[in-house]
Amino acid sequence: MTLRPRVVIVDDDETVLRLMARRLAPFYDVLATGDPRKVKGLLQEHQPHAVLCDIDMPGMGGGELAAAIAADPATSAVPVVFMTELATPDEVDDLGGVISGHPAFSKGAETSVVVGVIEKVCGERFAAG
Repeated sequence: MTLRPRVVIVDDDETVLRLMARRLAPFYDVLATGDPRKVKGLLQEHQPHAVLCDIDMPGMGGGELAAAIAADPATSAVPVVFMTELATPDEVDDLGGVISGHPAFSKGAETSVVVGVIEKVCGERFAAG
């Protein structure tokens, strides 16, 4: 049995959360939450291969969430990828696919681009497909 990579998606916008989960479900086991404070529990319970999180969320932004994940020895190896609608796919490309030191993609990016970013951060061992 081949291990399917598991990703956690974090976004306070329920519509974005559902659409992103639907887009990625053919490639990954997807866990989704609108509450960034629940991510630590999801990481401990499900041990995902990556976290995809919105940058701008009330209560705890993506940068704060990424810092909390990095600060915990039990989760520090889990890569965090930023999702944004504040930049177009071309603008994210112009930034080298990195925002605030984290791999990133525009929420408007093609699914193949999103999968490519996840494959890159997870490594070939966990590549989808």
